[in-house]
Amino acid sequence: MKKSELKKLIKEVYKSQKLNEDDERFDKADKAIHKVEDEWHYPILKKYGFEPKTKTGVGFVRKYIYVHPKTEHEIELSTGINADYWTDGEDRGYWNDLEPHLKKLSKNK
Repeated sequence: MKKSELKKLIKEVYKSQKLNEDDERFDKADKAIHKVEDEWHYPILKKYGFEPKTKTGVGFVRKYIYVHPKTEHEIELSTGINADYWTDGEDRGYWNDLEPHLKKLSKNK
């Protein structure tokens, strides 16, 4: 085998291994466990009296459910890669719509 062919083969093997390593890192990241307390919505919902039913989420896109102990009102949030939105059966919105909605709910109690 010529030296140039060997170099080419080594590069191909290295590239193949690198792609496999990237796939492994991706898979590992998509299995990561995220505590609800570390999510952006946790302090906002706690401020308005909601408690998380879902304590952890897994992967890039996660779903959490919160409930208000007095009103039993539930809010479901999805968060992660381009997925920061919520719904409660009455309304829905993106991350910046959540606190105004909670203010509205607290006035209607």
